Amino acid sequence: MQKMKKSKVKPRSQRSIEMEEENKRIIAEMEEKKQKKENEKNYRFTIIASFYSLIFGIFSWLMDWFGVISLVSVIAGVIGLRLNKNNVRRERIAAIIGIVFGGLRLAQQIISYIGILQ
Repeated sequence: MQKMKKSKVKPRSQRSIEMEEENKRIIAEMEEKKQKKENEKNYRFTIIASFYSLIFGIFSWLMDWFGVISLVSVIAGVIGLRLNKNNVRRERIAAIIGIVFGGLRLAQQIISYIGILQ
């Protein structure tokens, strides 16, 4: 019978265990910072989309560009509402007002173009 060979794996020291735990903690902190930065970026984009919707909704009544500005207003408002995960009231109201102004102007433009074509 052959004898079994001894394993060459050495038991881990307390220091190596502590270093591994420290590395895991550092990686977790880095991931948390990365997630926080990504959330902040999405929040900024929500603000921008909501207020652009409001601005373009108002401009759509002042300028006549064949409904392009009002269409941009509606699209930006929908994006602003979709991205508003925190239900921030100010951005939500701005997006809704932009959608309403842009949608009304777009409907008015479409009705006037249909009237011209007939």
